[in-house]
This record gives sequence, C-alpha cells and structure tokens, in this order.
Amino acid sequence: MLREPGGDRDWRHIYRQLVAIAMTAAKYAREKSEDRDMAQILSRNPVGDLTRKIDHEIEHYIYEMLRNTDLRAYIVTEESGSLSVGREKPEYIFILDPLDGSINYIANVPYCSISIAVLPYRDGASIWDVSAGVVAEIFRDRYYGFIRGLGAFVGEEPAKNHIVSIYDAILAYFEEPDLVGRIYRIWNMLGKPKIRSLGAASLDIIYTSMGRFKAFVDLRGRLRNVDIAASIGFAREVGAYAVDDKGRPINVAMDRLSRIGSIIVTREKDIVDLIESIET
Repeated sequence: MLREPGGDRDWRHIYRQLVAIAMTAAKYAREKSEDRDMAQILSRNPVGDLTRKIDHEIEHYIYEMLRNTDLRAYIVTEESGSLSVGREKPEYIFILDPLDGSINYIANVPYCSISIAVLPYRDGASIWDVSAGVVAEIFRDRYYGFIRGLGAFVGEEPAKNHIVSIYDAILAYFEEPDLVGRIYRIWNMLGKPKIRSLGAASLDIIYTSMGRFKAFVDLRGRLRNVDIAASIGFAREVGAYAVDDKGRPINVAMDRLSRIGSIIVTREKDIVDLIESIET
C-alpha cells in the first residue's frame, strides 16, 4: 500500500475514487452533449475565459460527488477559482478542469476530457507534489491515470503496454504572430514534421507522452495548472519530459489557480537538449 511518508494517506484508495468520479462525470457530460443550452455563455472565469453552462454544470456535478466522499479538500478549479469540501482544515488539494476542449465539446467533436489531480494540502504546493490524477475522455469512455511511484494506467492496463513511436507530427499552439518565428525554429530543428492542433491540452499531453506525437508545444502562456496537472503527472510516470521553452522542468503552483508559461512535452531527451541549445 502506497502511503504518504509520515502520514496515513492511501493513494490507491484515493485514486480509485478519482477514477469513479471522473468516469461518472464524463458519462454525465456525454449525456448532456446534445443539449444546445449547454453552449450558453454564463460569465467569465477567474482568469478571464468564457464560462459556458456546461462548464458550470460539470464542475458542480463533480463538486457534489466530492462532498459525498470522506475527503476534506480544497479544490482549485477553472470555473470558480476555488471551492472547499468539509469545514475542517483540508487534507488534500484537488486540481480540477471540468471540461478541457470546450469548443470541441459544443461542436460535438469527440476530443475533450475531464481532468482531476490530487496532492497533500500545504501552502506553497507545486506540481511536484501531485500524487495521483485521472484524465477521462468524455466521448470514448476511456481514462488515463497515474499514482506517483506506482505507475501510469490506461484504464486497468499499465500505460507501458500502450507506448508506441509514431513521430510523424507535433501538436503545436501559436496564435500570436510573434510566436511564429519561435515555433518555426523548433519545427525546423525537429525535422519539419507535420503540425496539428487538436484542441484539448490534457489529451494532447497524454497522447504525446505515449509516443503518438513527436512533441506537444504550447508557447502562448495561456494554459493553467488545472489544464495540465493530471496529464503532466501521467507523462512523468511514463518517462516523458515536460519542460519550458528553455528546457527547464515545468514547475507551477498548485495551491491556487495559476498560469504556466511555455510548455513542451516529448519522450525524446534529444529534443529537450535541442530546446536548451536554442536558448543558450
């Protein structure tokens, strides 16, 4: 049984709870996908992005499920910023993205997910403290998860059984004109692979970390900790690298809603070394 050093946390049990919550919420989201009211814009979230009705609905649905567990938690979430479960001091921080790929979702494009990660509660917590996480695909009834130190999983199977080496394309995001030159240098350095943008960072990172793509590159500085907490944990557990555009390991606060800067994910150490060489 994997327990937190010096404590009594059973991460296997908590992971099973995460899987149940994420998969139940994914089914709920799938059932709501034909309801056109779900696309209604309600407000802007704490970081200024649009909150649609479906974002709020899934967040509330997951919050109610967490309230029905025995976990005392502080929840960092994309739509509300933060929520609390229980009146006593939290034991855990949950990092929740109720809907990654919302544009795909409302367009009925089957590439979107729900992401939940968990770590011990403490001030100053970072992504290195994340102990377990789950990314659930909404339209495929499939999930990807990890327990730090125990491995990563695709459903009930070890993720290592799903590692491949398909390096024909990179996933890249660079909307601003001033990023085009930087992306071009990286693209040229990587051998001019095909470029795709699929629209859900958590799944992009999962698939890249399993070798479906050569690299995931996002230089916009728009992603938040909720977008990547679970998928980066998975990536690290399967041996992939997650670095910034200077080749430094990704680090971001987890005790509040936080933006990250650039992020590059790859299975190839040579790519990390090349990224470092560009910036030196």
